[in-house]
Amino acid sequence: MEDDGIESENPTSVKELAAEGRKHIEDTVDAAFQILSATNDELCDPALWSTTASATPDNGIANSILGNGHTEGLNGDVSDPSHDMGGSALDEARLRYKSSVNSL
Repeated sequence: MEDDGIESENPTSVKELAAEGRKHIEDTVDAAFQILSATNDELCDPALWSTTASATPDNGIANSILGNGHTEGLNGDVSDPSHDMGGSALDEARLRYKSSVNSL
């Protein structure tokens, strides 16, 4: 019975909070979809592929991979701040996604 009293005291605010939460979730899903779409666009368009040399030095990488050694940084770190500086659709989608997740 106490739950009914809480809902009857603030029915509008509960509905508003639910609507706001739903909007944040929809924004997050939309931003995640944009990340996937931008990734697909970049993978399908060779003109968007990076032509710069890898920042990871290649001395000993093959040996450490074949020798089951731990190689930090080979797969990249998506939370690395240096990746936030691009202007591509993928970078914009990632920043939008981060913002919407923070809103949740």
